[in-house]
Amino acid sequence: MAYEFHNLLVSSLAALLTRLITHPLDTLKTRLQVSGKNQGIFYTLRKILATESVWALYKGLGIALAFNAPALTMFLSVYDWTKHFLEIHFNLSSLSLFNHLISGCMAEIVSGMFWTPMEIIKSKLQVSGMHPAIPDVIQEEDTVGLTTLEPESYSSHGYSDINTLSVIRNIFEVEGPLGFFKGYWLSLLVFIPNSMIYFAFYEYFKGLILGHVSTAASPNSAPSTLLTGLIYATSAILSCTLAAGTSNLPDVIKTRWQVLSQHERDRFGGPTKMAIHMWETEGGLLAFTQGMGARIAFMAPSTVISMTIYDLLKWP
Repeated sequence: MAYEFHNLLVSSLAALLTRLITHPLDTLKTRLQVSGKNQGIFYTLRKILATESVWALYKGLGIALAFNAPALTMFLSVYDWTKHFLEIHFNLSSLSLFNHLISGCMAEIVSGMFWTPMEIIKSKLQVSGMHPAIPDVIQEEDTVGLTTLEPESYSSHGYSDINTLSVIRNIFEVEGPLGFFKGYWLSLLVFIPNSMIYFAFYEYFKGLILGHVSTAASPNSAPSTLLTGLIYATSAILSCTLAAGTSNLPDVIKTRWQVLSQHERDRFGGPTKMAIHMWETEGGLLAFTQGMGARIAFMAPSTVISMTIYDLLKWP
């Protein structure tokens, strides 16, 4: 029991520190994915600072902090629990690739019940105030999710400068409790492959680097805490870059779908039709590369911080 409680506290600490440090990058990623334009991280940052304020980068931080700790705690804990369960009950080594793939998949399925409502509320807050900041986007008929919005209708469609409670109330009143889980299956389509790729490469890189370090060092000595932390961080950033880049395409679709109002979702009829519309009107494959740099820039430090803290402080 002490083992589980200690690791829960460690994963919660990792989640809180991670979100506080990396939230502005997440806001930039969301803005880029919703904008319908490949404008670049620095262009988007300058536009936000010029037309809104630095605090616009922290929109959605409160709801993210509220959900991030339980979500990441569940994610890391389920991954570890599943890994040990498979080893004990199915004789599937905790070092095997298949174990890492199954454990990553299970971690995503369970934690998705926390991530999905957080992403919906957070994303709506992050893009609030976006129309006045980017007027050229409003005027384009082909920009997904922004096409039919007149300036006076921002509030009803969730793009005005709104607050957390108004977003929650609007979702509940218009869509009911299930509105907070819109895109859950779409999220799994994004993050199950992301997690499976990430953990497979993370465990591989970690084992590879630790093996080389142990071979180079004295046979009876263990790597120092600092060196071990650097190994975890290096493994995390390499594997996260690979995973984040390969899963950006479905993440763009998920983010677009989740920030739409119910009226706009009805108009498209489903995320597949919306994705086809994006392909036809936003430059084909380029439509799905929007925010890739920002996504990697957000996820890499986020993952490095959370995984390094968790792996260093957890009890084996």
